[in-house]
Amino acid sequence: MQTVHIAILDTDNNQEYDLNLVEAWRDQSAIKVHIYSDFDTLEVRGKRFFAKDSTLLGHIASAIKSLKDAKANDVRLLITPLQPTIKTLFTLLIAKWYDVECTGVGFDTAFVHTKRDFLYRWVHNHLLSHFVVHSRFAHTQLLPKYPKAHFIKHGYTAQNNAQPREMLRMKLKLDKAKKYLLFSVETIEQHHGVDLLLETLCDRFHFIIVGKFANDSLKNSFELLVRELHVAQHITLWSDEATQTMLLGACDAIVFPFVQSYQNEYILEAMSRALPIIASDIPIHEELITHQFNGLLFENGNVQSLKEVLNYFLEYKYLATDLPKEALKMMAHHYNWQETTKGYLKLIA
Repeated sequence: MQTVHIAILDTDNNQEYDLNLVEAWRDQSAIKVHIYSDFDTLEVRGKRFFAKDSTLLGHIASAIKSLKDAKANDVRLLITPLQPTIKTLFTLLIAKWYDVECTGVGFDTAFVHTKRDFLYRWVHNHLLSHFVVHSRFAHTQLLPKYPKAHFIKHGYTAQNNAQPREMLRMKLKLDKAKKYLLFSVETIEQHHGVDLLLETLCDRFHFIIVGKFANDSLKNSFELLVRELHVAQHITLWSDEATQTMLLGACDAIVFPFVQSYQNEYILEAMSRALPIIASDIPIHEELITHQFNGLLFENGNVQSLKEVLNYFLEYKYLATDLPKEALKMMAHHYNWQETTKGYLKLIA
């Protein structure tokens, strides 16, 4: 097989994703992967050409250096995350100048469903060779306006909790007698449905909420609802970033009450941690979760439905082990990194 050069250009904190792709390709000697990034790597073709939080001019200079190197190495496929930023736009324009085929990865494609849709369609039509998403639902939504969209499964590696739940709870100073339910996102938005969680609270469980509110208005509305419902004693807003990962092993389940979503990484991450999942029955969740088999689903936006599912989970204790066991089986067979790399190779076949 002729040597094929692939490049990953990433300044958007997807280091784990990048390195897992490289690892999955490692046993294919004909494939050489270059990484242009703002982080250090031990990879032979890993090049830290970008500075963390660089200025726009600094980013442009680094992008020119990276794309020039990609052109010199006859890179057949350049993989880069898509973000609605001016830096991303300049990166794609420079790739076009050097005639390097660009594959944009939309981890969360909510930004294309906005009033600036015309701009994103122009980028898609003129600067991208392929537009990759990791959800069938997102792919279906995009295809009418974005014909270059491709669905490739997102690989995940099962994460063994190095420490027993009891030990993690002791370290985090959690009450070993309580049932803890986790809600965790990077930025809490209106469509994440946190208010729905508040209306289901009772003495049977305690919610731990991880994430920063998108704006003060949303935070104030949340705090007002907490006071109105008198549920402050059942909630912990977790602010210690250093221990957030430990919560995935310490809590009894994780809840996704999203009203709308275009990304499935949160669900896949929870599955890889063998954490039972309770989620709203929106399409992107139904794509991964089969009710009462590898997770539990409740009717989107329905407080009573969520209460019933939570009570069902707490009543039937075997679900805590059976649900994540089936989720891990599904991931091992269908959402591994070999599946992901096969999908990318099809783009240049």
